[in-house]
Amino acid sequence: MIIPTLRVCDDLKDYDCIVKNFLDKNIRLLRVNMSRYSPEKYKDDIKYIRELSSGKIEIMADIPIPGQKYRLYTNEDRTIKKGQEITFVPLGNHIVNSIVVNIKKFECKEKVGKILLGDGELSFTAKSISKDKIVAVADNSGILRGKRAFIFLDSIPFAMYDEEKLERYLKALKEINPIKIVLSFSETTEILKLLEEKIKQVLPETMIIPKIETQIGIDNLDKITDCYNEIMLGRGDLALFSDINKFGENQEYVLNTSKRKGVNVIVATDILTSLYENILPSRGELTDIYYLKNKKVEDIVVSAGISMSEELFNRFHLLTRNYFSE
Repeated sequence: MIIPTLRVCDDLKDYDCIVKNFLDKNIRLLRVNMSRYSPEKYKDDIKYIRELSSGKIEIMADIPIPGQKYRLYTNEDRTIKKGQEITFVPLGNHIVNSIVVNIKKFECKEKVGKILLGDGELSFTAKSISKDKIVAVADNSGILRGKRAFIFLDSIPFAMYDEEKLERYLKALKEINPIKIVLSFSETTEILKLLEEKIKQVLPETMIIPKIETQIGIDNLDKITDCYNEIMLGRGDLALFSDINKFGENQEYVLNTSKRKGVNVIVATDILTSLYENILPSRGELTDIYYLKNKKVEDIVVSAGISMSEELFNRFHLLTRNYFSE
């Protein structure tokens, strides 16, 4: 099954053509990445999509619980040149031309390290770090996009949820009523079962899907797949939150272990993303598609950038429909 990802539109009418295109291609499940905005922001959009599709499109809510990446606070896109000096600041600290990160303060470090943005498309070398600002130099050129992930490569933390945050999401999820809920940065069955109990009190029929995207999640995969019939493999973050040299080995382990136990794996994003820049995908990506099908993967998630462009999604669908369409 091909599962597009929702990107919130400025105008609800922007969904009209997109949803019609999904229905024409027999898309019946939509992933909603709820990590970029407050949970309340998605309710009207999902309600409108349900009305457009006459209830034919179900919702899979991907929530930033129990873990969440730190993100850039701004929505603006900015062109970055190699060698350019950039100042990053936490919330509440205002410096002209700085980039605000959605974090209360930075962790002071003796070791100056690398910073990655997004899924690693931009890299910076930090010159100085204090709790109030980071001054860094761009290692490469590219587009710095709003709401992208902000990650220290030498120490890759993610924010854990608190009870207040969980309650906000549960309140929104009750109205959204998704058929599935994906739990980001799932690592231990203890936390997963605690969250599942609280979610089931609000949405008893919703299916819980752990997302595996860290080395700890990989290490605990046997226990997790003993408890859940479906998981999601978050390949973009797994490449960042584990040894990059073990990425292929880790992916193979997840797919083989899940197949052996009869657990369905939804492979998330980083599929055919070269379509952003090229009419034809890279040969490596075509091999990736063949590999996933050969490993009996049935469900793949499409990035929001491809999903929300009719032209890009049509090309994606043309290349993958024989493998993953129902």
